[in-house]
Amino acid sequence: FSLLIVIAVYDLRHQIIPNGFVYAFIILSLFAIFLENCNLEFVWNLDFGICNLLGRILTGLIFFSFFGLVWLISRGEAMGFGDAKLALAIGWLLGPWQGFLALLFSFCIGAIIGISLVFLAKKKYNMKSKIPFGPFLVLGALIAFFINSSI
Repeated sequence: FSLLIVIAVYDLRHQIIPNGFVYAFIILSLFAIFLENCNLEFVWNLDFGICNLLGRILTGLIFFSFFGLVWLISRGEAMGFGDAKLALAIGWLLGPWQGFLALLFSFCIGAIIGISLVFLAKKKYNMKSKIPFGPFLVLGALIAFFINSSI
């Protein structure tokens, strides 16, 4: 989580997510998948462990594909490629349900703050202003992680 906070603050200040930070988070997220699946339940219930492993791997790849496609179609204007890499790691860390919840929170919080900035700070922000999305991804991931699956 410390790494996520560093990513969020850096993206807020410089509007870029450094590769070193995001790659470290990707490696840690991938490590977390295998660490979670290397317990006694995995040994006794091999089918569940493999389904969980594949589900988390696919979740990260789907999130990456979505954000990567937005980046590709907009030629980097709507979203940066760092957001796609960050979404990959969030999908791997949280899995399908919490990951989807993280994206939902990210988009909702981002929309609320973005619209508020446009209306409240009209001199500084307008509809064409660039607002980094990485901090919203991080915030959504943190909220989804701490809420867990109680929703």
